[in-house]
Amino acid sequence: FADAVSTALYGDNPRVALIAKPEDFNHISMERAAAIFNDRFSSAKGFHFILVGSFDLDKIKPLIATYLASLPTTDIATTYHDLNSRPVTGVVKKEVHKGSEDKSQVALIFTGPAQYSKEENMRLNALIEVMNLRITDVLREKLTLIYSGKMQGGIDRIPYQNYRLNINLPCDQKNVDQVTAATFAEIEKIRKDGPTEEELNKVKQNWLKTNQIALRTNEYWLGHLQSAALYNTDAADILTIEKRVNAVTLKEVQEAAVRYLNMDNYVQVVLYPEK
Repeated sequence: FADAVSTALYGDNPRVALIAKPEDFNHISMERAAAIFNDRFSSAKGFHFILVGSFDLDKIKPLIATYLASLPTTDIATTYHDLNSRPVTGVVKKEVHKGSEDKSQVALIFTGPAQYSKEENMRLNALIEVMNLRITDVLREKLTLIYSGKMQGGIDRIPYQNYRLNINLPCDQKNVDQVTAATFAEIEKIRKDGPTEEELNKVKQNWLKTNQIALRTNEYWLGHLQSAALYNTDAADILTIEKRVNAVTLKEVQEAAVRYLNMDNYVQVVLYPEK
């Protein structure tokens, strides 16, 4: 099913990774793999080392000077190449009949160009969180149409700026049409009216609580510092997350829904048991 979603989005593009088949491993060369590894790791050019944790700065400096500053930095190519893999445009619908398990899965994927900023990414994430509240409250609890389900996604900046939203809804095969209709009904509601104040406040409160806990962990700081180094952004932005959370408005989320849940551009793939 994952392969069916990928091919529905990208066709037979050989650069799009699918689930490996046994025969695929016949084409792997250990010598070539080792050559790629040795080529890239023969030089530390372009490397960024980020150390996060509890340590004495004066004691660690000599170790950095000894073991990191002495690494070779011979000139090698460190840029990436845009292979121009782009998803299809328009509305594409596909059915897959595989497996014997008596249940189905509905996948909806929205893609398109995007202009990244921390504020815009937060608006998109607010939209995702509100939609997940509705998927649980309406489709699962109220209508009892799905076993589970969620929306995931975000904005990518490399190799080009774009967004992708995935909605995955496992359900009984007899409920597929109802699940699809109910999901599109919720999409239309949020595009037209945006979230309720209660929904957005619930999302914000959860974010603020999660952020306060995460700020105490090394992993959270490491992730932000890595992102700042990769995208050349201000690492101090981690200290203003609370301000950006509180700044998100109902109207901004509604406008994000119109922007990102484009009903003229999505892929729908449905899995049915094999007949």
